[in-house]
Parts: sequence; structure tokens; C-alpha cells
Amino acid sequence: MTSRTQATEFVHTYVEDEYQRHHAEMVATAMEAVARRLELDDADTYYITGLVHDWDFHRWPDEHPGRYHQLQEELGIGDEVVTAIKGHVGTGAPRPTLMSKALFACDEFSGLLYAYMKMVGSYRAMKPKSIRKKVHKDRSFAAKIDRDDVITGITELGEETGLDEEAFFILVRDAFAQKYDPA
Repeated sequence: MTSRTQATEFVHTYVEDEYQRHHAEMVATAMEAVARRLELDDADTYYITGLVHDWDFHRWPDEHPGRYHQLQEELGIGDEVVTAIKGHVGTGAPRPTLMSKALFACDEFSGLLYAYMKMVGSYRAMKPKSIRKKVHKDRSFAAKIDRDDVITGITELGEETGLDEEAFFILVRDAFAQKYDPA
């Protein structure tokens, strides 16, 4: 398996859009937080999976998610990571692993939290009740984010891990606050 540094260099090689790079880092941060919360041994793999999940989004949009052979050749990405990436968009691909469920839960939710942070000014300012409203009721806010995917992802992850929706909200919010909010 590749290192975080190698994965970061890979993303910077293929992803030119600054927001997309930031999104990749956010999803990686959320994935790592999930792995650490669940006391998994492979937090680095979770981080790297989040980091590279959309690497082909802008260059090869018609193939996204795809080009798995290139990930495997250039980064030594294993089958579990490929399975997670295949299942992270609404293509109907199954999400049979914990990692695939975590990626599906973290991806769209990270975008929603980022949009909300832009509105309130920091991640620390977000209350779980307000996050819940943005997910379930205020669908006109950040309207391009698929709320059904957010809810399905969090539900699937929770069914496997026991991590309920509010705990997931707090986990990801706190991980982002620690990394991105000024001290």
C-alpha cells in the first residue's frame, strides 16, 4: 500500500481543481476519523481511500469512478479500496465492506458540512441539531448534494457499526474543526 505522501502527490498530479483537492482531503479526514473511532488498524488506508476516491472526476468524468487499473498500478491500491471507490457514487455498485460504507457516508456529507461551514464561519459553530436540519429538512441549501445518498450512507454505516446519525455528525464535525478551524 502506498503512503499518505505518495497518495497526496498522486492527487496533486491528477486533480488540478483546488476545491476538488480540498474535498479529497476532507473526505480523507472524515474517513480517518471513522476508522479511529471504530478502533480499526488501517486508519491510513481509510485516509488514502478518501483522498483518492475522486481523482478521476474532472479528467475522465465519463469514466468516474473508474480507471482502477491505474490506481492499482501507480499506487498499489488493493481490492478493498477499489470496492469502496466503486460503491461511493449512485452507480448501483454494492457496498459490501465497512470501508465502502464509510466512504459512501463521508463523501457527500463532507460537501454538505463544507457548505454549511461557509455559511456559519467555522466547524465548531455547528450544532448537531442544525446539521440534522441541513440534512433532512433544508434541501434547498447546497441543493446539488444528494440528501438521499447522505442519509443512506450514514444509515448503512450505522447499521454495521452502531454509530448513530448524531454521533456521526459530531465525529466528522469535530475532525474538521480540529483540522480546519483556527485555534
